[in-house]
Amino acid sequence: MAKDYYELLGVEKTASQDEIKKAYKKLAVKYHPDKNKGDKVAEEKFKEVSVAYAVLKDEEKRAQYDRVGHENFQKGAGAGGAGFDFSDIFGGGGSGGFDFSDLFGGGKGGSKSFDFSDLFGGGFGGQQRQQRPRKGETLRTQIKIPFTEAVVGTERNLSLTNGKKISVKIPMGIEDGQKIKLKNQGYPSPNGGKQGDIVITISVYNDTAYKIEKKDLYLDHFLDLKTALKGGKLDVKTLWGTISLKIPKLTSGGKVFKIPGFGIRDKYNKGNLFVKVKLELPELEDEKIDSIIEILEGK
Repeated sequence: MAKDYYELLGVEKTASQDEIKKAYKKLAVKYHPDKNKGDKVAEEKFKEVSVAYAVLKDEEKRAQYDRVGHENFQKGAGAGGAGFDFSDIFGGGGSGGFDFSDLFGGGKGGSKSFDFSDLFGGGFGGQQRQQRPRKGETLRTQIKIPFTEAVVGTERNLSLTNGKKISVKIPMGIEDGQKIKLKNQGYPSPNGGKQGDIVITISVYNDTAYKIEKKDLYLDHFLDLKTALKGGKLDVKTLWGTISLKIPKLTSGGKVFKIPGFGIRDKYNKGNLFVKVKLELPELEDEKIDSIIEILEGK
């Protein structure tokens, strides 16, 4: 290790034992391998601060370290080298010194799930422990589909980077950004563990005239003047088939009709469709236009 032990723990050389212990506990929690799985940098940091604490918490070793300096101490005392005894951190096998269970809730000598032999290549008493099987890495990919397919559900065939070809069923009502997880179909384990998962992010693009808000849809639809004045029916094409919308007499442009259940559907919910009518004026001769105006003005 290149850094001075005090610098590694972030304390002054005049720091008390309580200050050193407090600083170490904070760093041990931050860099603990159980919280940073697969992060080699964090693992190395954890090893470094643990070695630094093992020296500085011991008054005799600390005095020797201060007297000879960092480089000479490393060469002479072997702290942090292959002969370093991790039990020093616990005050001799876990009695009388700092107990990792205070930090991580495990048994003596650290958390239940973390094997310290992974750090120092040994294990307590010099015995080599067998590495636990690790699950393979997650394979991540993306599928882009149109909104019309996302609403009713669809299926896609994929060729993956791990050489697999799979068929993916995309459920009805899936939204942009949602993920589909396929268990145990990702990358293989490096040491006999379970295969990793596949996580597929769904990207949905709008290929319709609908405005989308969560499960609800909004649509502008033209309404002819005659139907707006006299009332009648307006045929509206929806994602779930064509419906006849009842139009009352003297319907104004801009009126919104709510059609329950004709929005986005999924296994549990049905959104609504909101249709906003816009008046569509017919092409008329000037004389007819004048006549209509006279009627409206009450002449």
